[in-house]
Amino acid sequence: MTSGKNKLIALFAVAIVVIAGVVIFTADNSKDDGDFTVTDMRGRIVSIPSNVDKIVCLSAGSLRLVEYLGAADMVVGIDKEDSNVSKPTYYKGTYHIAFDVKGIANVGNEENFKAIKDTGAQVIISSATDVSKLDDLQDKTGISVVGIDAGGNRGVASDELSKNLKLLGKVLDKSDRADQLTNYIKDTIKTMEDLSKKSTVIKDAKCYLGGMFFYMKGGLYKTTGNLDPFSILGANNVMPFKEGNPYDTKVQEVVIANPNYMFIDSITIDATKKQFDDDKELLKNVDAVKEGKIYSLFVDRFYGINWESELMNLYYIGSVLDPKVFDYNVDEKMQSVLYMFYPGIGLKLSNIKDKQGPGAGVLDW
Repeated sequence: MTSGKNKLIALFAVAIVVIAGVVIFTADNSKDDGDFTVTDMRGRIVSIPSNVDKIVCLSAGSLRLVEYLGAADMVVGIDKEDSNVSKPTYYKGTYHIAFDVKGIANVGNEENFKAIKDTGAQVIISSATDVSKLDDLQDKTGISVVGIDAGGNRGVASDELSKNLKLLGKVLDKSDRADQLTNYIKDTIKTMEDLSKKSTVIKDAKCYLGGMFFYMKGGLYKTTGNLDPFSILGANNVMPFKEGNPYDTKVQEVVIANPNYMFIDSITIDATKKQFDDDKELLKNVDAVKEGKIYSLFVDRFYGINWESELMNLYYIGSVLDPKVFDYNVDEKMQSVLYMFYPGIGLKLSNIKDKQGPGAGVLDW
């Protein structure tokens, strides 16, 4: 009986060793493969190869985020929008000024499987909203596809922006940079929120943003009810919130809203000025027009949001609404934003103004 019991114990011990060996072997095998998984912004679990050094960026916001992370040198393929340097509005995207796409393959879009595969990329980054499109792209190319969320309401203060940065930081081995940038954004917003609490006049600010741009259309009445700089400062945006991207309002609605500050996006400043002049008789009793409180801003969005511009505009708008509280050198603050978002390349405010229009300043309209 004792002998049988000893045999059973021995067999059990051997089984443990064998199982342990299998477990250890399996774990080592997985480590050798070097793969890890992420859950992307569309809720998809994606396997990522280690040591990624070649990527393709597709749809709005992808290339911009990759540049923010200092990973532009990894890009081997971009879509037709980011490739079209001859487009008159091309440099309205600040990231297009910061990074020269010459020599980068134009792969068209998410449906051009062969062109994408031919780049030799290990990861594709796309902001396409259709999960089936992302899955199909991954299946047809055999390349890991990471979905990001860069939609119209994903402003600089949004959780989505920080999540996008952290996700891509992990995928591209740029987590330290992602943390640096997300902390900078968070700290800047907190500083401005704290300053706004000291202001006794911001609560009375009724602000309108015109001249926005969406799908090649802009003008004075292209606006949004969702602008992070207004929200962060606690200023009243006179336009109603609507889910999604910039929308069209009418001159009558602006007159009724009666903003005492008008801000104009620089992206189509000439066309916006013409509309303003055409409707000047109708707008003449609007407080902002009567008091000459009309100002230009850096381009808020072009093929996605210029998130660095939102922080630059935040500094400027604060200084306009309450210069006593927001008492700082505005140009220095805005320049510091560019240095943080595009480190090491010496991008200047003057470069942006040359390519995008007047930037932030008073408009003599």
